[in-house]
Formats: sequence, structure tokens, C-alpha cells
Amino acid sequence: CNLEIVEDWTGSTGKAFLQQYDIDKSIKKYYGRSPRFIAAELALALRSREAVFIWACENKVPVASILILMHGNSATYRLSWTTDEGRKANAHNVLLWYAIKLLKSKGYAYLDLGGIEPHAAEGLTTFKSGMGGDVFKLMGVFS
Repeated sequence: CNLEIVEDWTGSTGKAFLQQYDIDKSIKKYYGRSPRFIAAELALALRSREAVFIWACENKVPVASILILMHGNSATYRLSWTTDEGRKANAHNVLLWYAIKLLKSKGYAYLDLGGIEPHAAEGLTTFKSGMGGDVFKLMGVFS
């Protein structure tokens, strides 16, 4: 794999991450938290080093990135985006594997990969299920 992996614990790449995330949402037409909501969440998490952006670059060009938030002895895979080049290089898989090793080295016991959608996102469901975690159903979000 030809990818360079870069960690950002300070949030200095946060604006670029959120811009690319917003572009990714528009292109793929999926619902996700607004950049404004995420920025507010990040302001709190970054203050206590409970957030990390992990970037995959190919020839110095970002092709994918993930945001991990930490809490207690657990972490949550919060947001991500990838380009066509990133998809071809399996950058997302590389980033998640990197995150797992990083979190383990820092003493975290759990990583929540988020929800699955067997009918709407079969590839994502296959990937997350293949990680060997437990699948469980929550009540849902109501307004």
C-alpha cells in the first residue's frame, strides 16, 4: 500500500476535514451531521485530546480521512470521507485498522463503528460485520 498515514490531535486539519466531509455528503446524497454541529462537538473533544483526525495521503494528496472521538475506555468512529482514489487504495480499511492499533496502544478497550444498514449500504454492513463486533439494535432517534 502506497498510503502515508497522518494523525492530527490538535484539530489543525479540522476545517479541511469538515469541508471534504460536506462535499462527500453532497456527492453521495446521504444524511449526516452538519459541519456546524460537528465543529461544536469537536471544540469540546479537542480541548481534552479526546479526538483525532487520521488522514490517508497518496503522493501527499489526501484521499480519505476518519474522525475518532474518545470517551472513558472507549472510542467512537464518528465521521469519515473518501475519494475514488482512496476507495481504489482501500484507504478506509487502512485507516480503521490504523485507528484500532492506535487506540489499543493508548489503552482503549472498545471501538464503536456505528450503525449498519444491510439494505441501503451493503458494503459498509459487510465491512463492519466482518470486524467481528456485536450487532445490536437501539430504540432509534425520535423528535
